[in-house]
Parts: sequence; structure tokens; C-alpha cells
Amino acid sequence: MGYKEGVLFAVHSSNIDALDAKTGKILWSKENSDIWWGNPVAFGNTLFINTSGDGYVSAIDTENGALKWEYKLNVSDAGTGGYGYELSKALVNGNCVVFGYKEWPDNEGIIALNAHTGDMEWEFVYPGKILNLEPFLYKDLVYASRPRSIIALSVESGEEVWKTNNRGFENVIEITDGKLFVGFSNPSVLKPETGEILNEYSYSNVSFFKAVIGDKFIYCTNSSSIQFFDSGTGELV
Repeated sequence: MGYKEGVLFAVHSSNIDALDAKTGKILWSKENSDIWWGNPVAFGNTLFINTSGDGYVSAIDTENGALKWEYKLNVSDAGTGGYGYELSKALVNGNCVVFGYKEWPDNEGIIALNAHTGDMEWEFVYPGKILNLEPFLYKDLVYASRPRSIIALSVESGEEVWKTNNRGFENVIEITDGKLFVGFSNPSVLKPETGEILNEYSYSNVSFFKAVIGDKFIYCTNSSSIQFFDSGTGELV
């Protein structure tokens, strides 16, 4: 589901429903045979929907459900043929729509589309496999993870800006107060602009796998408890 200014957007069984968030009343409903389910993201007056399987990205008018444009991921974009696509949730900054894709069995990468036209601006295909499917967008950089490293790409060109090696499989959790928090097996804090490691935490103490990052504290969960850490020192509060 997606949400914008009191309206819920639900995608199901090739339908897109706009609902009043308070009452559940249907404001409009549209059918799109290319969208069976997906991850809707509302930005401005556009709802962006990524649909795995056939690999469609659609831009829908939030006022009436009209289709603005549609992009179809295909083998010429993603490499050699595969068995279907898995797409991440769309990331939008107003001018670009960025998403990660995985084409089974071998191809993985990140694509940026023009948010107004749906034209592909750039594609990043990392050598090898296991690029994290969920990229992270912050200001003018797109962050993605690989085994033992985090990479930052220019949102304008898709060129690699920096890469930081880290000793565990990492995923970007959040950026707050000028700090880039990454986890999983070697939780760390990086400088978003350069990838410089500012702090590292002991895995036995802190896990960012399921966490909420505040200005000064980190709230983590595991199977049996909630933990509360000082983000500067990693000490349990």
C-alpha cells in the first residue's frame, strides 16, 4: 500500500484503488492488466508502482488513476534471458525513479528512470552477483550493498562515487544526523559523502538488521527483547 495526504493506495489483482484513509471510501478505482501487485510509492501527484514477475514500472496519476507512462524491463536492458524479475520498491527524488532488479537466475543491478517520461537514464550492473536488491537514496547518491562492501552511485549518472570494504554482509538501514548506518554482521556508521568508517559496533551487542535510528539512540529488536543503545558509543542504555 501507499499513502499520500489522507489517501491510501491499494494495489491488488490488477486493480488500483484510492481510498479515503479515515473512512475507507473508494475515491477511484482503475484496472491495469500489467499490475497484479506491487510496491506503490506516492510522490507529488504521481504514484509509482513496481511489479515483479514481468518487470513493469508504472506511473499513475494520483487524482484519477490515469496511466502517465509505463516501463517494461526486458532482456536487452538487463542482460541475457532469465526466468522473471524481482524489483525493489521505487525510490523517487522528483526527477528520477530508482529501483533495484534481479533477473533470475543471474542478472542483478540498479536502474534509474526519468520520473516524468519513464525513459531509462542509466543502468548499473555490478560484476558478479548478490547485489542487495534494496538500494537507498539520499540527496545525490544511491547506496547499495554487496558482500563485504557498500557502494555509492551518482543519482545523475549511475557512476560509482565510492566503495567501502567492510567485514560482513551489509545493508543500508538509515541516514540520520549526517551518519550512514549499515549492518548486518558488522554494524557500522559511515560518512555518507565519502564512505569513511566513523564507528564500528560489536555484533554481539548491536544489530541493525531490525532497528530504528534516532538522533542519539538506536532501538533494536530480536526474537525476545527490545534493546536501546547510545549511537555514539554503542553502549547499552
